Formats: sequence, C-alpha cells, structure tokens
Amino acid sequence: MSYYRSRGYGGFHLFPSDTPVTNFILISNGITFILLLLRIFPLSILSLLIGTTSSVLKEPWTLLTYPLISLSGGPWAFLNLLFSLYWLYFLGGMLERSWGTQRFLFMFFGLSGISAVFLALGGILTGINLLIGDLWLPLTALTVVWASRDPHAPVMFFLFPMELRWLAVMVCAFLFVNYATYSPIIGVTSLGGSLAAYFLGGGASSSTGMRGPRNFQGKNPLEWYKKWQFKRKFRRFWGD
Repeated sequence: MSYYRSRGYGGFHLFPSDTPVTNFILISNGITFILLLLRIFPLSILSLLIGTTSSVLKEPWTLLTYPLISLSGGPWAFLNLLFSLYWLYFLGGMLERSWGTQRFLFMFFGLSGISAVFLALGGILTGINLLIGDLWLPLTALTVVWASRDPHAPVMFFLFPMELRWLAVMVCAFLFVNYATYSPIIGVTSLGGSLAAYFLGGGASSSTGMRGPRNFQGKNPLEWYKKWQFKRKFRRFWGD
C-alpha cells in the first residue's frame, strides 16, 4: 500500500486542504441528507440533480450530480450514509493525494457517469425505473481502481485482515446484491462502472508486478491525454 501512502499532516484535520474534491463531496452529501431528512430541501432542485434510469440520458447533467445528493429514505439510510462517507473520506482522500486533485476529479465523476449509464441500460432492458442516487456506484468503482493497482496489498477491513483484491470483490458483491433485489440484470449492469474502473486501473499491480487477464496500463485514457497535452505544448513552444 506504499504506492498510496499519504503525506503527514502534523495533526488530524477533518477536511484536509489537499483533498478539496473529497471534502466537497463529503459536505454536499452530509448537508443534503440533513435537509432531505428535515424536508426543507427544495424538491424542484432535487429533481434537477437526481435522475432515474429512464430519464438520465435525457438529463445528462445528472450523470455527474447524483453523487452529490444523499437520499434519506429507508430505515438503514443513516448507517449507509455514515459508512459511505467514511469510505469516501479514507479512499477518496488517499487517491486524491496520490493522483492529484485534477486527476481524481476526472476519475471520480467519470466513473460516476459510466456507472449511471450502465445502470440506466439495466433499467431500459428490464423496464424498471430506478432513482440514480447512490454514492456507492462511484465508490465501488474507485475501490476496484485501487485494488487493480495493488491487488495483493494487505489491508484491514475493520478488524479483519485481507488482500485488497478480496476487499474489492466484497464491495462489488454488496453492490450487486443491493441492485439484484430489483432484477439480476440490474445487479449485473450496476457493476459496469467497476468493470470500466478495472481497465482504467490497468488490471495490474503497480508495486507487485502482478497482471490481470490483460495489461491495459499502456492504454489508459488518462495517460493518452497527458501525452497529448505534452505534445501540444511542445509543438506550440517550437511554433509548429
């Protein structure tokens, strides 16, 4: 796990200054949960930010805004919020420090959008209309990215030691079971973002050299974009 080792703070900070994107998502989910629980969040604004599987492609901005809203319905909503915010604080903060804010912003909302598109596909195939407002969609995908970079790294899940790859499998299983209650097809399509995350992560370990079924590390779109930016700046510098 040394690849993702964070910098020291010299003390605990609830909202570290080097993780602005993670902080924004945390605060947004916490505030919206409370406002919805108190029933003072304007429903007109909520309908603009949260899409459904039947409307998300007609309202494409909701592909990026749904992770900012924490819905407060259901008996387990508060526990789900606490656990998802804890996981975002830990995992999102670690990845944002490792990657940098710009790359983390691109990855988080990119995977959010991909996950929502696949979930919408499941809704279309089954004819089931679901709200797309689950922070666990991008969180599961980010967990897969992390695990694909260092699958054999030892981690502690609460008091249980395990390899990182099995933690990713477990989180994916939870997401599948949650959506499979509507339909097995929707359960499968809910993992579309996680599948994309596996390939974006390279399907390989950066520290152990372990590879997945194929090595996509050299085909990472982020690497293409960085190389393209470098070449463009180089050509501009030389007046080409």
